[in-house]
Amino acid sequence: MSTSQQNPQELDTIVEITEILIGRLPFLEKCEATLAVLAKFTGSDLVILRQWDPEVSTLDLIVSYNDLVPPENIQMRIPITAHLASEALKTGTPAIANNYSRDTLFPRDTLIQEYLDLGVKSSMVLPVLIDGEIFGTLSFASRFLDHFQEDTVRVLVAVGAAVGMMIAKAELHEINEAEVKISRIVSSSLIGPEVFERFAAEAAKIIDFGRVALNSVDLNGYTYVIEFLIGDQIPNFDIGKAIPN
Repeated sequence: MSTSQQNPQELDTIVEITEILIGRLPFLEKCEATLAVLAKFTGSDLVILRQWDPEVSTLDLIVSYNDLVPPENIQMRIPITAHLASEALKTGTPAIANNYSRDTLFPRDTLIQEYLDLGVKSSMVLPVLIDGEIFGTLSFASRFLDHFQEDTVRVLVAVGAAVGMMIAKAELHEINEAEVKISRIVSSSLIGPEVFERFAAEAAKIIDFGRVALNSVDLNGYTYVIEFLIGDQIPNFDIGKAIPN
């Protein structure tokens, strides 16, 4: 396919992704819609966006477009040593295996067995950077040999850069919206379980927590009372009971 024939599709893909990521969908829905567009453009059976966690050296699942692996078998977290991901993050460039099971550049024990079992023939991992820092990876898989050719990879490198910047903006926009909603909730004169649940739902978009409680404090009596609780209750810290401070 000539460059002149490809350009309209490439441009349409970038425009469609841009419209998604600057739109008003929630952050995860934006990511899911973006992966669907990339799957269509590349003809991939599987596209996964993962976020790099430097503390434990893993790539954690954000969202996936999946026409290959049973949803319950999608790995939520993979080690950085996993096959192409390590190479992509080490070099900052796409890592490609167009004959997945026989590629001699990567040791067989680093291949993802699930991919082999399902007949993946080609795989690619693209690093996603935000302000020059590693955000994570976009990974692609196909059941066809020699699937990820130079022209496709060239476009995906450009798309990956744009996706990184726009993901950062989309995430920041969602955080800002959550902060505005939290401000409205906490400044409201209303109080009760429903209001607290709304607060917790918005706070969860910004902070990862397993338990959040609203306490009232008796400064004179040096006690506090747990008024509302979402998450696991701690033994001997009952809701509505005065607890020594």
